[in-house]
Amino acid sequence: MRKRDPKIDRMMTSALFAQLGDRKLRALAPFIDDVEMAAGTTLMTEGSFPYELMIIVEGAADVVIGGEKVGEVGPGAVLGEMALLKKGKRTATVVTSAASKMLVMSGRAFAGLVEKHPKVAAELRSIAEERAASNERLTG
Repeated sequence: MRKRDPKIDRMMTSALFAQLGDRKLRALAPFIDDVEMAAGTTLMTEGSFPYELMIIVEGAADVVIGGEKVGEVGPGAVLGEMALLKKGKRTATVVTSAASKMLVMSGRAFAGLVEKHPKVAAELRSIAEERAASNERLTG
């Protein structure tokens, strides 16, 4: 029996990746980096163009829109996936409120994923779009 990759276990904490299944997660794992961030680190800035998507594994971050804190996110939260996948601007600034462990996929890594595993990339894009539509129905 193959030993389970701890990175895959961390990826499974995210609703975005949990739906993919082990085989697809194993294909995706090499494109994801483990990163630690100190409290007070700006993860993304409202209005900027995306360079990566992030998933909080441990820790927390404040979400700020128009200079006003609108929420806080914690473990399992996916940050920046829509801007990266749709190549749009960031809709919020996100700053860690505690030391955090993150999974990070750069735009360059996503392009590599699209090239090497187009079906996995397409499924990831589809899941993200479903999440966005669901969020829009809840907030719109």
